[in-house]
Amino acid sequence: MLYLLYIFPAVIFVLTTLIYFVVKNGLKDYVNNLSTKVREIESVLDLSFMRDMLTRFMSRSAARAAQMLRTNPSASASDTTGITMNSGEDMDRFYASIRKAAQPSIDLERVNFVASLLQKVILIYGYSIAVVELALISFSFFPSYASYYGDFDGVFLGGTIFFSVIVVLMVADLQIYSRRITASVNRS
Repeated sequence: MLYLLYIFPAVIFVLTTLIYFVVKNGLKDYVNNLSTKVREIESVLDLSFMRDMLTRFMSRSAARAAQMLRTNPSASASDTTGITMNSGEDMDRFYASIRKAAQPSIDLERVNFVASLLQKVILIYGYSIAVVELALISFSFFPSYASYYGDFDGVFLGGTIFFSVIVVLMVADLQIYSRRITASVNRS
C-alpha cells in the first residue's frame, strides 16, 4: 500500500517537465515577438540619430567652428571656449540619442535573461521537490522516521510559498521590461 506513494514524486517529476516545456515554448514566442518589435524600433531610432547627427554637422555653428579651426589651428583658449562648450552639449545630445536607440536592445537582453532564469528555477524547484518527496517516502518505511514526514510537509509549504514569490517577481520583471519595449514602439 505504501508503495503507491511513489506515484506522487513521479507525478511531480512529469508535471514539472510538462510545465517547463509549456513555459519554454510560451516564452520563446513571447521573446520572438518582442525581438521583432525591437528591430522595428531600432531602425526608426537609428534613422533619428543619423538625422540629428547630420543636422548638427550641417548647422551654421558647426561650419563656423570648422572654419575657425581650419584657418587658425593655434587659436587662443578664449576663441575656442565657445566651440568646446557647444561640442560638450552636442556630445551630451549624441550620447542621449545613442542611449535612446540602444535602450530597447538592453531591455530585450534583460527579458531574455529573466525568461531563461525563470525556466531554470521552475525545473530546479520541481525536480528537487520530487527527489526530496521520494526520499521522504523511502524513509517513511522505517518506523523511527515515519513521524518526520508530516513535519517536512510544512517545510514544503514554506518553500513553495517562497518559490511562488520568486516566480511572481520574475514575471513582474518580465512585464516591466516588455512594457518599456512596447512604450518605445508606441513612441516611435
